[in-house]
Amino acid sequence: SRVPFYLADGLVGMSFVVSFGVSLLYANREILLVRHMGTLGLLNRQAFLCVNLVFRGLFHGVFQGCIWTYLCLGVMGLVNDNSEMDIVFVNSAVFGGSWAAATYGAALMAPIMYSSHVVLIMDVLMVFFSGAFFYWSRLYVVFKALHYLNPLFYILGANSYLVMTGWDTGCDDKAHPGQCSSGLRSLEMNDIQPFKSLVAQAFCILFLAAFHLGTWRFLRPTGNLSRPVAEE
Repeated sequence: SRVPFYLADGLVGMSFVVSFGVSLLYANREILLVRHMGTLGLLNRQAFLCVNLVFRGLFHGVFQGCIWTYLCLGVMGLVNDNSEMDIVFVNSAVFGGSWAAATYGAALMAPIMYSSHVVLIMDVLMVFFSGAFFYWSRLYVVFKALHYLNPLFYILGANSYLVMTGWDTGCDDKAHPGQCSSGLRSLEMNDIQPFKSLVAQAFCILFLAAFHLGTWRFLRPTGNLSRPVAEE
């Protein structure tokens, strides 16, 4: 069974909700005003991005991390004394915040009529290259490279090992791994790549920084508005 798929299911679902229900909604509501103020040179880009990409993304990331860590994993019965749930929560919150902010920036930079398409493509690529669907040892190099560009790939690997290592599945030592195995052995059999939590969080921050820089350059003053000519 693809145990990591169930570990990622709730987080992926809420990433879709955050990216469409939050990032795309805010971007479509604010994009015309933001572009107009940017053209006039009245927009403080750093302040705007800090408020929207960092603080707004952080709020929704923490909210998403709470739900996924303490509700979804609890419903699946994966919350136990052996798992480090506080680190799982931090990892989930960092990923949720970076993804919400990144999709918001992408929706701002894309043409209005294509913003939803851009966000949808990002979400689909995030899911398929998360490491939950394909066996790592069977992938071509190009597809492995695409996995390394996905923040969920790092977060899923880190969280999976935090949750499943030491998990008591009640299996007998003599049981065949294909029928019953420990949590750690299940991850190894499913080719889930282990990552340190700090590495996963660092990549999420770099992912956010890349979109922050792209949006910052996109919002630079253009001065394309023509000035009214004073009548003589």
